[in-house]
Amino acid sequence: MDWQFDSSKVFAGMHHRVTGELLHLMDGLFSNIEDGLFELAFRTDNNDQKRRCFDLMRDMRYQRSRVVQSFAKRTQ
Repeated sequence: MDWQFDSSKVFAGMHHRVTGELLHLMDGLFSNIEDGLFELAFRTDNNDQKRRCFDLMRDMRYQRSRVVQSFAKRTQ
């Protein structure tokens, strides 16, 4: 059999797969950071530190969607 590949389709497929993997890794990173902040807030007795952890979690949730959308848009 004579196999011929369209290089643009191969690279487009590879790009799509790698971008999906990176987005999945970014999602995991944000989830791990959020879990860590929650753990820090749970362990401390200082109300100011708890408040700061929860403020960071809220800010991160807000920034998360913007960062992921920006990354996805730039890699298209």
